[in-house]
Amino acid sequence: MRYLLFLEGYPIKLFHIGETLYHSNEFTSDEVCSLVDIKLVNKVSDELKKHQVTIATAESCTGGLLAHTLTNVSGSSEYFDRGVICYSNIAKMELLSVPEQLLTNYGAVSKQVAAAMAKAIQQRSQVDIGIATTGIAGPTGGTKDKPVGLDFSSLVIDLPIKTVPAPLHWNSS
Repeated sequence: MRYLLFLEGYPIKLFHIGETLYHSNEFTSDEVCSLVDIKLVNKVSDELKKHQVTIATAESCTGGLLAHTLTNVSGSSEYFDRGVICYSNIAKMELLSVPEQLLTNYGAVSKQVAAAMAKAIQQRSQVDIGIATTGIAGPTGGTKDKPVGLDFSSLVIDLPIKTVPAPLHWNSS
Protein backbone atom coordinates (compact mmCIF):
# COMPACT_ATOMS: atom_id res chain seq x y z
CA MET A 1 0.00 0.00 0.00
CA ARG A 2 1.28 3.46 -0.85
CA TYR A 3 0.19 6.81 0.46
CA LEU A 4 0.02 10.04 -1.47
CA LEU A 5 1.35 13.24 0.03
CA PHE A 6 0.28 16.54 -1.50
CA LEU A 7 2.12 19.76 -0.74
CA GLU A 8 0.15 22.42 -2.49
CA GLY A 9 1.70 25.70 -3.46
CA TYR A 10 5.33 24.65 -3.00
CA PRO A 11 7.39 23.07 -5.76
CA ILE A 12 9.51 21.27 -3.18
CA LYS A 13 11.84 18.56 -4.40
CA LEU A 14 12.36 16.27 -1.44
CA PHE A 15 14.00 12.91 -0.98
CA HIS A 16 11.79 10.14 0.25
CA ILE A 17 12.76 6.81 1.72
CA GLY A 18 12.58 4.24 -1.01
CA GLU A 19 10.76 6.23 -3.64
CA THR A 20 11.34 8.78 -6.33
CA LEU A 21 9.66 12.15 -6.22
CA TYR A 22 7.16 12.44 -9.03
CA HIS A 23 5.80 15.48 -10.77
CA SER A 24 2.53 14.65 -12.45
CA ASN A 25 0.72 16.33 -15.32
CA GLU A 26 -2.44 15.88 -13.29
CA PHE A 27 -1.30 18.63 -10.93
CA THR A 28 -0.39 22.25 -11.52
CA SER A 29 3.30 23.21 -11.52
CA ASP A 30 2.82 24.61 -8.01
CA GLU A 31 1.85 21.22 -6.59
CA VAL A 32 4.11 18.36 -5.70
CA CYS A 33 3.02 14.77 -5.39
CA SER A 34 5.23 12.10 -3.92
CA LEU A 35 4.84 8.48 -3.01
CA VAL A 36 6.04 7.17 0.31
CA ASP A 37 6.49 3.42 0.47
CA ILE A 38 4.89 2.67 3.84
CA LYS A 39 6.08 -0.95 3.66
CA LEU A 40 9.66 0.29 3.51
CA VAL A 41 9.07 2.77 6.33
CA ASN A 42 7.68 -0.08 8.43
CA LYS A 43 10.69 -2.26 7.53
CA VAL A 44 13.09 0.52 8.58
CA SER A 45 11.13 0.89 11.82
CA ASP A 46 11.25 -2.86 12.47
CA GLU A 47 15.01 -3.01 11.82
CA LEU A 48 15.75 -0.03 14.07
CA LYS A 49 13.73 -1.63 16.88
CA LYS A 50 15.16 -5.10 16.29
CA HIS A 51 18.75 -3.84 16.52
CA GLN A 52 17.96 -1.27 19.23
CA VAL A 53 19.31 1.55 17.08
CA THR A 54 18.38 5.12 17.95
CA ILE A 55 18.03 8.02 15.58
CA ALA A 56 17.62 11.82 15.57
CA THR A 57 17.09 14.31 12.76
CA ALA A 58 18.18 17.86 12.02
CA GLU A 59 16.18 19.30 9.16
CA SER A 60 16.15 22.51 7.23
CA CYS A 61 14.45 22.30 3.82
CA THR A 62 12.38 19.26 4.74
CA GLY A 63 10.83 21.13 7.66
CA GLY A 64 10.27 18.06 9.81
CA LEU A 65 9.01 15.73 7.08
CA LEU A 66 11.76 13.20 7.70
CA ALA A 67 11.02 13.13 11.43
CA HIS A 68 7.32 12.87 10.67
CA THR A 69 7.93 9.91 8.35
CA LEU A 70 10.08 8.12 10.94
CA THR A 71 7.57 8.71 13.74
CA ASN A 72 4.46 7.93 11.77
CA VAL A 73 4.84 4.28 12.76
CA SER A 74 3.57 2.68 15.95
CA GLY A 75 6.44 2.08 18.38
CA SER A 76 8.71 4.78 16.93
CA SER A 77 9.51 6.02 20.43
CA GLU A 78 11.71 2.93 20.75
CA TYR A 79 14.16 4.35 18.20
CA PHE A 80 13.36 8.02 17.53
CA ASP A 81 14.86 10.43 20.05
CA ARG A 82 14.24 13.89 18.62
CA GLY A 83 14.00 16.09 15.58
CA VAL A 84 15.21 19.65 15.24
CA ILE A 85 14.05 22.02 12.51
CA CYS A 86 16.74 24.65 11.93
CA TYR A 87 15.54 26.62 8.98
CA SER A 88 17.54 29.79 9.51
CA ASN A 89 21.28 30.17 9.81
CA ILE A 90 20.77 31.53 13.32
CA ALA A 91 18.88 28.37 14.28
CA LYS A 92 21.66 26.22 12.81
CA MET A 93 24.23 28.10 14.89
CA GLU A 94 22.18 28.28 18.11
CA LEU A 95 20.65 24.80 18.16
CA LEU A 96 23.42 22.78 16.51
CA SER A 97 26.49 24.99 16.90
CA VAL A 98 27.11 24.99 13.16
CA PRO A 99 30.13 27.28 12.85
CA GLU A 100 29.34 30.66 11.34
CA GLN A 101 32.48 30.27 9.23
CA LEU A 102 31.02 27.17 7.53
CA LEU A 103 27.85 29.05 6.72
CA THR A 104 29.85 32.02 5.40
CA ASN A 105 32.31 29.97 3.36
CA TYR A 106 29.97 27.34 1.90
CA GLY A 107 26.42 28.57 2.52
CA ALA A 108 23.63 26.88 4.43
CA VAL A 109 22.94 24.64 1.44
CA SER A 110 26.17 22.68 1.28
CA LYS A 111 27.53 19.25 2.06
CA GLN A 112 29.74 20.81 4.74
CA VAL A 113 26.77 22.27 6.61
CA ALA A 114 24.72 19.08 6.20
CA ALA A 115 27.62 17.10 7.68
CA ALA A 116 27.99 19.52 10.61
CA MET A 117 24.25 19.33 11.30
CA ALA A 118 24.22 15.51 11.25
CA LYS A 119 27.25 15.28 13.51
CA ALA A 120 25.79 17.79 15.96
CA ILE A 121 22.39 16.12 16.24
CA GLN A 122 23.99 12.70 16.65
CA GLN A 123 26.36 13.89 19.38
CA ARG A 124 23.91 16.14 21.25
CA SER A 125 21.23 13.45 21.24
CA GLN A 126 23.68 10.66 22.00
CA VAL A 127 21.95 8.47 19.43
CA ASP A 128 23.36 5.90 17.05
CA ILE A 129 22.36 7.72 13.85
CA GLY A 130 22.09 11.43 13.13
CA ILE A 131 20.47 12.51 9.86
CA ALA A 132 20.46 16.04 8.48
CA THR A 133 18.92 17.72 5.47
CA THR A 134 19.49 21.17 4.03
CA GLY A 135 18.44 22.57 0.69
CA ILE A 136 16.53 25.12 -1.31
CA ALA A 137 12.88 24.16 -1.25
CA GLY A 138 11.63 27.09 -3.34
CA PRO A 139 9.72 28.43 -5.01
CA THR A 140 12.14 31.32 -4.51
CA GLY A 141 15.68 31.47 -3.22
CA GLY A 142 17.41 29.53 -5.95
CA THR A 143 20.44 30.80 -7.84
CA LYS A 144 22.37 29.59 -10.88
CA ASP A 145 24.86 27.82 -8.60
CA LYS A 146 22.25 26.60 -6.13
CA PRO A 147 18.92 26.13 -7.91
CA VAL A 148 15.57 25.40 -6.31
CA GLY A 149 15.47 21.68 -5.54
CA LEU A 150 19.13 21.38 -4.57
CA ASP A 151 19.47 19.45 -1.34
CA PHE A 152 22.21 17.88 0.73
CA SER A 153 21.65 15.08 3.19
CA SER A 154 24.13 13.63 5.63
CA LEU A 155 24.21 10.66 7.98
CA VAL A 156 26.47 10.19 10.96
CA ILE A 157 26.46 6.63 12.20
CA ASP A 158 28.04 5.69 15.51
CA LEU A 159 27.67 1.92 15.27
CA PRO A 160 29.98 -1.00 14.58
CA ILE A 161 28.42 -1.62 11.16
CA LYS A 162 30.20 -3.96 8.77
CA THR A 163 27.62 -4.07 6.00
CA VAL A 164 24.47 -2.19 5.08
CA PRO A 165 21.65 -4.59 4.17
CA ALA A 166 19.97 -2.33 1.59
CA PRO A 167 21.01 0.86 -0.17
CA LEU A 168 19.24 4.15 0.47
CA HIS A 169 18.27 5.96 -2.70
CA TRP A 170 18.13 9.75 -2.43
CA ASN A 171 16.55 11.46 -5.39
CA SER A 172 15.93 15.15 -5.77
CA SER A 173 15.23 15.37 -9.47
